[in-house]
Amino acid sequence: MGTVRWPVERNFACLKSLRRLRVRTERRAEVYQAMLSRACPIICLRKLILS
Repeated sequence: MGTVRWPVERNFACLKSLRRLRVRTERRAEVYQAMLSRACPIICLRKLILS
């Protein structure tokens, strides 16, 4: 369980570093979901480039 939890917490920290996802200011859930769906591949791409 401990080996699986660390990457998940690290990804949540990366998502919280993005200003528009840290505090939800969008009224519509679809807009927030779209930003979240766009942020996840960006974070993965950063991890691949830096590795």
